[in-house]
Amino acid sequence: AVELEPGSDPAAFAAAGAPPPGPYVLVRGILKLLQGTAKLKGCYTMPDGVADPAKVQSSLDAAAAQGGHGYTIHKLDATGALIEETPLVLEEMEDGEEGTVVISQFITKPPGMAALQIARGGAVLAECRATANPPVVNGITAVYDDQGPSLQITIDATDADNDPLRFSVQFSNDDGATWRTLRETGTAHLLAIS
Repeated sequence: AVELEPGSDPAAFAAAGAPPPGPYVLVRGILKLLQGTAKLKGCYTMPDGVADPAKVQSSLDAAAAQGGHGYTIHKLDATGALIEETPLVLEEMEDGEEGTVVISQFITKPPGMAALQIARGGAVLAECRATANPPVVNGITAVYDDQGPSLQITIDATDADNDPLRFSVQFSNDDGATWRTLRETGTAHLLAIS
């Protein structure tokens, strides 16, 4: 196994078959190529170990392979200064409106990143800014019902900015080497898994 330090060149991680350490941001939205507009539908920061490493690496590889279309994701600090940029992955919807692209891309989150923009050339098409307060998880309870059988999971979490909270329940049977997502929620704080 190849061991790489955080802050190493992302290409070195790709060569080792692993994404660079998190955190990551999952960027979601819609890009209308014919109109030249974009709308972000959520940008979610995920600490290292939460997102499926294979999906993160696939997204980073797809961004590295993109080029020539001019659409980028700008990573900005709190003052609006550019920290770095990465190509936007363009994948047209097969059953959707012509010229419509669904944005669903993991990007690395460098230290000090407070906002991101979807841009083409000098034009900013959409922006997403981090809110002032991170969410707080106060507790998680899990109750197994062998009569079901099911597992009832309750998450006690709050956000001082009243941002919607999303949760993922993942399972590992190999001490965290690999993870399988059992359930992703919208804003529900109660999950039943059977």
